[in-house]
Amino acid sequence: MAVVRGLELAIEHSVGELDVESDSHLVINALIKLGINLSYLGRCLRNIEDLATRIGDVAFSWSRRSVNCVAHKLALYAYLCDSPFFSFHVPL
Repeated sequence: MAVVRGLELAIEHSVGELDVESDSHLVINALIKLGINLSYLGRCLRNIEDLATRIGDVAFSWSRRSVNCVAHKLALYAYLCDSPFFSFHVPL
């Protein structure tokens, strides 16, 4: 998940305040509500919550995909460059 990797990079670089934007309504709503979720997504969300607490001040917000074009272009660039900062492997 891109949010997880972004938070890991923020921790590695000692970021103390972070705004996380995503075009996934499902993920952002789940992060804001912080309820119990026993699905695979719930495990990912708990991981995100744990990472966010290590950073400190993290705000999650939703943005329309059409507005989020910079993130999509960056992800495409990372994919095409075989960047060491991004992993496209999804663990089971």
